[in-house]
Parts: sequence; structure tokens; C-alpha cells
Amino acid sequence: MEAGLAGVPMPEKGKNSTGYQFMRQGYFCLDNRDAAPGHLVFNRAVALKDSFGK
Repeated sequence: MEAGLAGVPMPEKGKNSTGYQFMRQGYFCLDNRDAAPGHLVFNRAVALKDSFGK
């Protein structure tokens, strides 16, 4: 994980957080219930399509 994500602001309860793309994995957003400073929890919003070799 990128060191820059350590300073991500925690979302308010009931509010959507900013989306982040993790390379070759998909798009994720910070969980607004389980995440805490020092304990980040991300939920996958969209998976990237894997069509390599098909």
C-alpha cells in the first residue's frame, strides 16, 4: 500500500468516502464504519476486468 494513504481523512458516519484505484486490483473506498486512524479498511467498489490471455 502507498505510504500516502496513511494520511487519508476518515469519512464521516453515513457519508461516502473518496474512491481510490489500487493498481491492477480495482477501485476501493474507505469503510466509514470499521476504518480508524492507523487501521484502514477499504471496500472494493469495482473490480478491474481481467481479459489477459483470454
